Amino acid sequence: VYVVEQYNEAYMIGDSINKEWLADIVSTFFDRPKQEKNHAIETHFIYFTDFGTWWIENKAKTWRTSKNQYLNSRIVQQYESFIKISRAFETNKKTRLKIKELGELAISDLAEFMEKQKFSASTIKRHIGRAKFFIHRASELGVTIDRSSAAHKTFIGKDDFDTVVPYLDE
Repeated sequence: VYVVEQYNEAYMIGDSINKEWLADIVSTFFDRPKQEKNHAIETHFIYFTDFGTWWIENKAKTWRTSKNQYLNSRIVQQYESFIKISRAFETNKKTRLKIKELGELAISDLAEFMEKQKFSASTIKRHIGRAKFFIHRASELGVTIDRSSAAHKTFIGKDDFDTVVPYLDE
């Protein structure tokens, strides 16, 4: 009732009624503190592909691979390629992968998708390693993850061809 009354009032005086207006009205109704009204979780801390893109843009340049070396451009390209594959997977599934829901089962689904796309077993293993790399980076930044994503084995292959993919902790 409160929101409808506020809508009618705003409509009569010609206010712009949009997403921000609604968020402000709901926040006022529940009497949330002012500093909370502008506080929202950024999508790169929710969605896997958004996180991967954000990490590549903001953190990759400062990620050390050894004492005096940073992530080189070729590796960054490989991570970007993996993010494109993950986006294609999301499009195929008609859903967005959430970091906290990206567990062993979702990683297996991603591997199956790559198999259907005719990726070789060794390429799929590398991409699974990249998925786990991003999940681990998200965990380091305090993002809630599905602990099953750190499972040490993922099976890839046809009926009689299984390859065990160990997960090496960075």
